[in-house]
Amino acid sequence: MKVTRIDHVHQLTFYAPVLPINVQLIERELGLVLIDTALARNAEAILAYIEAQERPLLAILLTHAHGDHVGGVDAILKAHPHAELYVSRRDARLLEGDKTTDPDERSLKLKGSLPTIHSLPDKLL
Repeated sequence: MKVTRIDHVHQLTFYAPVLPINVQLIERELGLVLIDTALARNAEAILAYIEAQERPLLAILLTHAHGDHVGGVDAILKAHPHAELYVSRRDARLLEGDKTTDPDERSLKLKGSLPTIHSLPDKLL
């Protein structure tokens, strides 16, 4: 894992076989906000990094439902049960396994890894 830090933003980069996977950890006044959770296998390293910051994890924001963005969410929320999970309404449905398209969407096949997760969102965006 490579860490790049600029002021209150920490970028954690994991190297997968195809492309690098980035997550961001944002320092807020009361604690930390995690943007995306990488793959499930990255959760342990993310949790160790959060622990080293000695601040509570306040929230996780998922940018979209692909596996390289949501893979670690269940493990991270298990370790930080008070953190809130934010996700778009559309992606929440995908994460529940509902891969139907909305009436205003083109009916194209959805691409990419779209795993289901056990964690439920606290806030729909």
